[in-house]
Amino acid sequence: MLDEVLGLLNYVLLQHPSEESIESVQTTLRDPNDVEILASLIEYKPDYALTGDKDLLTNDVQSIFPTCRCADFIREFKSD
Repeated sequence: MLDEVLGLLNYVLLQHPSEESIESVQTTLRDPNDVEILASLIEYKPDYALTGDKDLLTNDVQSIFPTCRCADFIREFKSD
């Protein structure tokens, strides 16, 4: 199923974010391993941010950049 969805989408894997972007979000997240991910989202502004990581699905993160559970995205994609 995932291969089918990815085959229909144009997607780009994000590059490592700048140090400035990383520093700007360091205090936003509980898990320091997620800082580079949020910094990349803010810096590169993709159309969608799909994740299963609970720390990236919080209201605090949602107020900075919209994220979505992968299953919710696929369910929405299939209904369209």
